[in-house]
Amino acid sequence: MEPSRLSRLLIVFALVALAIVPYVPFFSLPYIADDYLQIELGRKYGPVSNWPELAGDVLYRCRATSILITHWTERLFGVSPAVFQAESTALHVFNTLLIAALGSWPTLLILA
Repeated sequence: MEPSRLSRLLIVFALVALAIVPYVPFFSLPYIADDYLQIELGRKYGPVSNWPELAGDVLYRCRATSILITHWTERLFGVSPAVFQAESTALHVFNTLLIAALGSWPTLLILA
C-alpha cells in the first residue's frame, strides 16, 4: 500500500526535526580545536588549483567533500561559528533525507 502524500510529508518533517534536534544544545558553542584545522585545510585545499595536491594527500583526501564545503562556506559567509554550525546541520539533514530516499527506492527494496 502506497503512503499518501500527507504521510510522506509528515515523515520528511519528522526526519528533518529528528536530524536537527541533537544539534540544538550545541548551537551556542564556539569552535573546537578540530574546527580550526578544518578551516585551515579548506583554505589550503579548497581552490581548484590545489585539488591535485588534495588528491595526493593520503591523510586528508578521504575528507575532500568536507574540506571543499568548508572552503566554500568560508568564502561565501565568513568564519562565524554559527555559519559553520548551520552548514553542518544542513548537511546532516540532507544526508538523513538522502538515506531515507535511497531506503524507500522500490528497486532497492526488491533487491534486499
